[in-house]
Amino acid sequence: QQLAIAHPPVIYSDDTIEYVEKLCQTAELIISSNTMFISGHTLSVCLERRGIYRFICEAIYSDILGVAKPNAKMYRKSDYHIGDNLVTDGIGASNAGSTPIIINSNNKTIADAYNIIVQGR
Repeated sequence: QQLAIAHPPVIYSDDTIEYVEKLCQTAELIISSNTMFISGHTLSVCLERRGIYRFICEAIYSDILGVAKPNAKMYRKSDYHIGDNLVTDGIGASNAGSTPIIINSNNKTIADAYNIIVQGR
């Protein structure tokens, strides 16, 4: 836990905070994470230090809930689910009734997700 706080996860793209803030202005942002190596509390601290947690309305962490994605309990009913894993975020979100938008593990970024959600393209 201390190592994760001392060396928090890297943000994928330079415009991440900008687009998370823009998304926050049009929707409630919920983080859903399989917290296998660090606790949900530690992840929240890391996101706070990166300037992202202030935009999050709710946090769903597998270590607290006792299940992991793609379990439907890890998702809230929403129109979209942004994630980086085709199975846990893609299939899991679809099964939970949300439209998945996969980014970071392909050539798409949070800006692409924003364009899909807000601008419909």
